[in-house]
Amino acid sequence: RSGRYLDELEQKRIEGFFDDRVEGKDRLFLRDDCFSDDPELANLAAVLRIDPTKRKLFLFSNLYWDIGLSEPGALYAGVVDWVLDTIRLLKDNPDIQLFIKTHPAELYGPAQSRKGMPEIISESFTEEELANVFIIGPELKLKPYALFSFIDCAILFQGTLGFELLYSDVPVVSCSRGVYSDLDLVHEPKTREEYRTMLEIAGEKRFNRDEFYLLAYFYFIKAIIPWRISRTVYASSVTNSFNIRSLETMMPGRDPYLDHLCNCILSVESTVPENWVDSGPTKHLAADA
Repeated sequence: RSGRYLDELEQKRIEGFFDDRVEGKDRLFLRDDCFSDDPELANLAAVLRIDPTKRKLFLFSNLYWDIGLSEPGALYAGVVDWVLDTIRLLKDNPDIQLFIKTHPAELYGPAQSRKGMPEIISESFTEEELANVFIIGPELKLKPYALFSFIDCAILFQGTLGFELLYSDVPVVSCSRGVYSDLDLVHEPKTREEYRTMLEIAGEKRFNRDEFYLLAYFYFIKAIIPWRISRTVYASSVTNSFNIRSLETMMPGRDPYLDHLCNCILSVESTVPENWVDSGPTKHLAADA
């Protein structure tokens, strides 16, 4: 690279990526029909019973059964323990509203939960104990980004939503290991008492936005090599129809992304996987590898 930080084209690419996510235009969101533009949700403050006099914490829960989530645990071993203990720490604080937005895939994903987080919470606490806890279930089809303006501090286990919160200048407390750990971007409690303190007072952290863009660009854009051989690809399965019209289209020099993938396989020592040429934010590719 000729420079440490992103050039103009690269910055437009990552900003376009974030803007699509914030507007709910990501292809996975559209595929699973996770979000709604119901006009009844226009007055969210009333729907959610927002109290402007209180500190508003929004916890975005992961799918507790999702593979790999038990491996990076830091303060908590898993998502359920984290959610329930967060409620225990805050339920007696009258100056705080805790909003828990459950993962939309609990209801709308390809592998729905038999028991969702709302049921787990209701089985663990009485109604009186949940007086300052508000569940935002997937049935509302509410975009998490519509909540950003209300958030005094967001609470995450881990996940890419942390990037979007930081992009929108929302303070984040993260309780697990993630790609943005140890980079002084988010609040990372090491003890339960430190976690309680952060929930009560933590605000926005100052960070180098150029370095944040650099991290996000390589994580979301450059770590994924474009793929044009078929319309879609998922894991190790190529689905739908191939875009190959003849063997000639597979020859070196015809598809720069295929050439790069082949070089990654055949010339491991001399090829950097992320070093493919970015075609810019207006170029839409069929899939990613």
